[in-house]
Amino acid sequence: MQQERDPSHWWDLIVQQQVTIWNSVPALLELLVDYGRRAGARKDARIGSLRWVMLSGDWIGLTLPDAIRGLAPRCEVISLGGATEAAIWSVIYPIGEVDAAGRAFRMGGR
Repeated sequence: MQQERDPSHWWDLIVQQQVTIWNSVPALLELLVDYGRRAGARKDARIGSLRWVMLSGDWIGLTLPDAIRGLAPRCEVISLGGATEAAIWSVIYPIGEVDAAGRAFRMGGR
């Protein structure tokens, strides 16, 4: 049960199983990014198999999209959202370049 909350375990699974899709709230991705930063800038400190990072359920901070792309350079960061009573997601918003002077992304937009 401890491994479920351990970003080093998530990291190892991504590397070992060549995971291509991450789907979580931004806070969990932030834990993974923080672990990756602590792992250092070694060549093996990348999770290059990730192709899609899908985030929903909360604000996406301005630094998070570029931070995960620094560890998984080929991934596309997607913000998902919508009315929870109608569906899980009804809005999709690919996050490209982030204007550092702008505001944080909220599900589906700026």
